[in-house]
Amino acid sequence: MSTLQQYVLITLLLSWVGSAQAINLDSLPSAESQVDRAPSGSCEYVDDARLLRVAWVIDDIKAGKTVEPLLITADTYVVMGSKIRRALGRNVIVLTKDCVKLASALGELTKPITMPFVQAAHLLTESIRVGDEKLIQFIATNIRAEALTAEAALSLIAVAPYPNTVRDKISEVYQLKGDRKKNYSLLELFVAMGGRLNVPTNVNMSNGNRFFFGENKYSYASVYEGHKETINNFKAALELAGFVIKVK
Repeated sequence: MSTLQQYVLITLLLSWVGSAQAINLDSLPSAESQVDRAPSGSCEYVDDARLLRVAWVIDDIKAGKTVEPLLITADTYVVMGSKIRRALGRNVIVLTKDCVKLASALGELTKPITMPFVQAAHLLTESIRVGDEKLIQFIATNIRAEALTAEAALSLIAVAPYPNTVRDKISEVYQLKGDRKKNYSLLELFVAMGGRLNVPTNVNMSNGNRFFFGENKYSYASVYEGHKETINNFKAALELAGFVIKVK
C-alpha cells in the first residue's frame, strides 16, 4: 500500500468524528511453526471454492471424514463467524496477501496476521458495535497493524474519534488508560495493535507538552493541560512507534 493510499485511508477514518473532542494540530497532513512462504508474487489471493459449500465441508468433518484443508484468505477468515472458524478448526490454511500460509487450530492462528491499520480498526470498532465478544478477542489476539511511514503515522495524532461505548471497550481490551475522560490518540491504538514506523524518525519536544516533527513542520499540543498522564501516554506511544524524542 502506497503512502498516498495510507494517507487517504487514515483520512477517511478520521472523518468519523462521533463524540470525540478535537485536539490542536498545526499544519498536519490531512503463527511461526507451520508457516509456509511462497515465492514473492507467486500466489493467487483468492478463497477456496469449497467455501461456497462450507456447511457440507463441516458435515464431513463432523462425520470423521478426511478433509483437505481449505485455503482461505486472511481478509475472509477474520470476518468469518466464530462458530464456523471453530467448526473448521485445523482444516484451514490462512493465506496472507504476502503469500504466507498460516495454520489454524481451535479458531486461532499460529501467528498473527498484519493488515492496514484503518482496516483493522474498522473491524475492531464494528465488532464492538454489534457486541461480538469472540470477534473482538480474535482481533486483539490475531491481528497486527501494518507499519506506516512517519507522515502517515502523524495523521493518527488525533484523539480516537469513537463514541464513548466503543472508546471505553477499546480501552479495556488494549489497556489504553488515557485521562479521566478516557481519551487517547489513534496513534496509541495503532501502537497497541502492534503498529510501528517503517523507518525511525526524530521528534522534538518542548514545554513538556508540545511536539515538533521533522523541520518543525508538524506540531501537536495537548488540549488537556494539567493531565500529565495523557502526555506521558502519548510520549510512550511515540517511542514505541519508532519516533526518537529529542527534548529541547
